[in-house]
Amino acid sequence: MEECFGCWQEAKRADKVAAFLLALRTALKPEYYENISAVLKEVESASRLLRDLYDLFPIYQTRVPVVRYYLNIILPTFQKTMRDMLIYIDNGELPPRTQWTLMSQRLSDQGGMTLAQRFVMYIEALVQTVRLLSRCRITFSTLQPFGINDWLEIILTIIPIIRSHLVGIVARTQAGRREDQNGLSTYTLRCDRPPGSDCAAPSAATAKPGRA
Repeated sequence: MEECFGCWQEAKRADKVAAFLLALRTALKPEYYENISAVLKEVESASRLLRDLYDLFPIYQTRVPVVRYYLNIILPTFQKTMRDMLIYIDNGELPPRTQWTLMSQRLSDQGGMTLAQRFVMYIEALVQTVRLLSRCRITFSTLQPFGINDWLEIILTIIPIIRSHLVGIVARTQAGRREDQNGLSTYTLRCDRPPGSDCAAPSAATAKPGRA
């Protein structure tokens, strides 16, 4: 079963990446600890979820066709991210600080989000895939062709998952926009001049004397 082998292979790759990240966190100064730990935590969680899928496939063999489509989307993108990370953190010619800086900057530029945020999306997708595999009520045989009732069951199962996922993304996006707007409003109230100009009020020595 290709999906089963793919989950196991990517789990091993994630463990390898986690080991390199742990070594980087140990070698670098404490100022990098928080950022590296955020990525390391998500990589380890992804590895555990992939192993869970590997363990669940033999138990829910008749439900594998339901999640195959989603795994064919998640696993290739997850694999590419892992390989891109290993290009930098598995390069002994670069010092640890350069490894982390280059990897973090270049991978963050690819998707318009930080590396930790990218892994949060992977985790959410894998969690929903595990739930779909283990909680789906479909019990049809893999040799039996899909009927209209089977497709309706799949659709009714997937729609709430996708809806909750999209609601979470929209809520986080709106919260980020509100924070940006609040920051801009605060700056406007504090200083209505262009950035870089002196916003301080004139001192008593430089102020023009008022008329008596």
